[in-house]
Amino acid sequence: SPAHPMHVTKNWGGPGAGRSIIGVYGGNVPDLNYHFMTMYHGTSVQMKFYADGWIYAGGYVYQSDRDLKENIRVVDGTDICARLEALPVTKWNLKADKKQADRVGPMAQDVQSILGIASDGKSVSLPDLQGVTLIALKEVIKKNRELSTTANDLRKRVGEQAKKIQGLETLVGQLAERMAKLEAK
Repeated sequence: SPAHPMHVTKNWGGPGAGRSIIGVYGGNVPDLNYHFMTMYHGTSVQMKFYADGWIYAGGYVYQSDRDLKENIRVVDGTDICARLEALPVTKWNLKADKKQADRVGPMAQDVQSILGIASDGKSVSLPDLQGVTLIALKEVIKKNRELSTTANDLRKRVGEQAKKIQGLETLVGQLAERMAKLEAK
């Protein structure tokens, strides 16, 4: 459970139809820097708050509606996979974490320079990492399908070659019998 109580207030409605305000505040939390997010018909201002510790939630949902996006482009999965291969993923702990619990992940600076998706070079967007993960997974699925097709083709060819070899072995056996009969005369 969280070290400090945090509360979330919701105001669904209020002035202006379709408006939602989510406020986050802490009880006696001296190091909590909070902002709030206001959403107007699917457009949001980013919510940021910093706390020394974990933030617990029952779920995390981010908007991904096509109507909220522009400049939509196809991503080259092969390129992303090559970049992912170059991305260092290390074990570390946060300086502010008094327990010095180990974490695993990339550094925002590497994500920005190698993948080109971090907004400020100091943080990493989870939706961006999820998108990269989905691209890589799609490439793995595609490569697996290609390898399965190649393996099936090779199995078929090996089976055909095995039949030819068996036929040749039978023919060699028959020729050996004939040769033996001719030599016996």
